[in-house]
Amino acid sequence: MKFRDKVITEALVQKTLRAEGKAIPSGQKKYARLAGGLAWIICGAGAFVIVLIGMLSGSYYVFFILLFGVLSVGGFIQLITGRHLISKR
Repeated sequence: MKFRDKVITEALVQKTLRAEGKAIPSGQKKYARLAGGLAWIICGAGAFVIVLIGMLSGSYYVFFILLFGVLSVGGFIQLITGRHLISKR
């Protein structure tokens, strides 16, 4: 099973448990946290690289810095909470 399929399956299980009003066990948050951590690292690094390029070239790409920054914060929140926020499943 691919990582993508595992994330989707886990998100559907979380959605079902929330609909039933049950607590989500920590075992059902594994892939949400992993995906959130990856998004946090990749988007944070992307924003950092864009800032470095802006410092070297003298022109800052504010839209892209903010975009990657917001995605990075979303990934961090998903990492902490264990809920599928970015994929909206």
